[in-house]
Amino acid sequence: MREGKNIAKIGVVLDTARLFHERFSQFDLLRFTDDLMGEAGNEAFRKDLLEAKYLGIKLFPTLVIKRSDRPAVMLTGYQTYESLKSGIAMRQD
Repeated sequence: MREGKNIAKIGVVLDTARLFHERFSQFDLLRFTDDLMGEAGNEAFRKDLLEAKYLGIKLFPTLVIKRSDRPAVMLTGYQTYESLKSGIAMRQD
């Protein structure tokens, strides 16, 4: 949000990945690109969409925080740091 880049555009995602790799050399840029553009990435995306449909998620971004022994917490849309922290803390007790 700070730079107003559209992360829905693949070029923006790949440029960002390149910058990340320059800063953190252990980040495997080739694997990231293969996962993003290849069949494995497409299959993982399809699986995520099915799970989102099952959970009734209609708005993005949505963060689902879950533990096997508690109900899931869903945070939808823009969230402040404090709301994210609170949502995570609710799952750690």
